[in-house]
Amino acid sequence: MALIFSPALLIGLEQDIWSKVLILILIILGLVGFWGAISLIGLTLFPLQENTKPIRLKLYIISGVIASSAASFFASTISLYLLAVFIAPILVSLQLVIKQRDYLST
Repeated sequence: MALIFSPALLIGLEQDIWSKVLILILIILGLVGFWGAISLIGLTLFPLQENTKPIRLKLYIISGVIASSAASFFASTISLYLLAVFIAPILVSLQLVIKQRDYLST
């Protein structure tokens, strides 16, 4: 996701420093959340294989939800059609979290 939004960071070079920092934080949180989603998919496909610890996985998922929620908010101010693009990862992650709730509750 960071690769997709890195042009937005380059376009925002003419903005103030806080806008650049916010975009950079959202990209980092999105990358961490993406790693959490990959770990959840791996846990779903290979339940017996060693995976990320539950506490760390929760932090990864929370950071991804924060990044995607913020991106959804900003996208909805531009166009409501963009909202579906940013809400979809939250829904997929929610489905995987529900599927792996026993692992995450330990």
